[in-house]
Amino acid sequence: MISKLFKLLDHEKKVVKKEVCFALSQITAGNETHIGCVIANPNYLNKLITLAISDKFSEVTFFFLEPK
Repeated sequence: MISKLFKLLDHEKKVVKKEVCFALSQITAGNETHIGCVIANPNYLNKLITLAISDKFSEVTFFFLEPK
């Protein structure tokens, strides 16, 4: 399931990317196992970091880098 979510981060519609980021943020709000599923693949983490630092997609920054 995580791999399918990450594939959707390449979707052309911004709203799809936003919803994927929200889903991933909810998963990473869980326990260590849940977090590990998201960050276990270096390509996934690189994708999130790339989106977070780009000007194209500020929702990643909102969901993952804002203090809780």
